[in-house]
Amino acid sequence: MSGPTGSTSKDSDSSVTEEPIGGVLQSDDELTESIKKAQRHWGTNPEGTLYWGTSNIENNVPPGLYKCSQRDDVGPCFQKLMIETDDLIQLPDMVCNEVIEQIQHFWSDTVKDAMKQRGFMHKRGILMFGEPGSGKTCTIQMLVQMLIKKNGIAIYAEDPGILSNCLQLLRRIEPSRPVIVILEDFDTLTDRDRRENNWLSVLDGEAQIDNVVFLATTNYIEQLDKRFVDRPSRFDIIMPVPMPTARARAAFIRYKEPGLNDDELFDWVQQSAGFSIAHVKEIIISVLCFGKTLKETIGRLNTQRSRDFSNTNLESEAKGSSGIGFSSGGGTKGTFADRGDFDGFLVELKDWEFKVPDVNDEESDEKSDEESAKKSAKKSAKKSAKKSDEG
Repeated sequence: MSGPTGSTSKDSDSSVTEEPIGGVLQSDDELTESIKKAQRHWGTNPEGTLYWGTSNIENNVPPGLYKCSQRDDVGPCFQKLMIETDDLIQLPDMVCNEVIEQIQHFWSDTVKDAMKQRGFMHKRGILMFGEPGSGKTCTIQMLVQMLIKKNGIAIYAEDPGILSNCLQLLRRIEPSRPVIVILEDFDTLTDRDRRENNWLSVLDGEAQIDNVVFLATTNYIEQLDKRFVDRPSRFDIIMPVPMPTARARAAFIRYKEPGLNDDELFDWVQQSAGFSIAHVKEIIISVLCFGKTLKETIGRLNTQRSRDFSNTNLESEAKGSSGIGFSSGGGTKGTFADRGDFDGFLVELKDWEFKVPDVNDEESDEKSDEESAKKSAKKSAKKSAKKSDEG
């Protein structure tokens, strides 16, 4: 995901803020206003020496995906994320199938009783690593759905201190609720403010949080301290997540587009070797939704995959000749070929419509078509004049 992963943009004009793993979150301003409106009852401690404003009383947190938060008005709390994802499916040869089996087995009474008999905390740590797009986030999304069906909750965490406070609160109220703690892009979490020791404390179980699975992902396992990757009981299982196999890609394409015949499906799978599911999804959209050819789509994706998108590279390379959303003009170094090329562009620029047309605006579409026709006619006339001059 985006960096830093899981960051929340605060926008008082928006009712939700975007979050990772397919969730959206209420904005701070709306949430604060909601809490104020809801405080119509008194909460109190057993001794009756402390009172605070509260709203509805719930014995259990509803099953779902939550983000750990710490608010001045309520303290540690769980803020619900509304899940929005593409259709999730299981595919052959995918590591997510194995991870799901591991976690299902962990929550069985057999494993729980065996660990309890030996004096072990009933907790597990799994770290998945692999290239971007290999299926780590998809695995998390599938596990969240599975957990919700089991009446459990998934917790998205960014800060070890806030996470520890929230988990302790949860266990005081619901001691045995199945919980998965999601630590996405874990290398970025440990890199913030040198918080490695705080995360080590959480994973070591110093807060004595039981019946929990810590599920972490990273694209760069080499950046993690050895104390994380070479210490069972923190991460008991380190699982590589390779790119989807040919079987997985074939199953995904056939599921999404059953209309392809066997020869076409074989061709698509063979040409998409090494592609992630996200890349395969783009092939389907580009070819079947936008009408592009398979050859040009594969070529474009291979260019994107092999391109160095560092700032230095982009400064020295022509954006115009990249073939990614731009025309082929502009020269190999991002400059005009000569003064004539520049003058020709200025002529075209006079008729350029900078305003973006409204979506589904028929008049704008018609106007755009007319302008495109005019530009094409001008270009043809310009080429003909140039040929005549050369002749």
